[in-house]
Amino acid sequence: MRQTLRVQVFSGLGSRMRAVIGGIAWVKRHDADLTVCWPWVDQSEILGCFPVWFSELFDSPLSEERMPQQIRGAALWPPTPILFPEGYRCRTCSPESFEPELGPAGWPYMDLWLPSAEVLEQIEAAPWPDGKVVGIHIRHALAQNTTPPVDWFTRRMWQIKLYFPHVSFFLSTDAKCVEEQVKAEFTNVAFQQRTYEYDRLGIIRAAADLFLLSACNWMIGSY
Repeated sequence: MRQTLRVQVFSGLGSRMRAVIGGIAWVKRHDADLTVCWPWVDQSEILGCFPVWFSELFDSPLSEERMPQQIRGAALWPPTPILFPEGYRCRTCSPESFEPELGPAGWPYMDLWLPSAEVLEQIEAAPWPDGKVVGIHIRHALAQNTTPPVDWFTRRMWQIKLYFPHVSFFLSTDAKCVEEQVKAEFTNVAFQQRTYEYDRLGIIRAAADLFLLSACNWMIGSY
């Protein structure tokens, strides 16, 4: 009998996508089916709020099991550990080893699904620079203890511009203060217009950022 793997995801968009990608890798290796169990939480004061279904973000053949949740308490956490199969985490270029020959950035298996119509609308509305583009992902609002300071990223951007003056940047961040600091130093930075609210539209725009970052030639990330 054919096996089915159920992947239950939690937390924010990045953590959910990593779990889905890990599940895709597993079912490909074991010739099994995949069902994505996607909690939907619409309480903005709760860590884990996520008022968007998987199918509202991605046009994908993956099977979705919708899980509406009414949460009581301070946070939404998984009841069991989430397993990420070794070798299937997101791949980014190290800021210390930025070289043109490293090849494209991007997540494995991102080509297995397309953006939903709403996400595609945000992608098409985003400005995109000509030529080679370095994606800059600075997670700040909920990760200040694990993310380098913004100055660390801007110093690296100046180093890149020194050796590759024709390179442009695409900025993806979750904090308005980061956007303002980067814009104050650089004129050749593209980014989506964001409200930085963790609501339905904010998550749709964050999903658009994933596809825009995957279109960059190289990427510098927060981790």
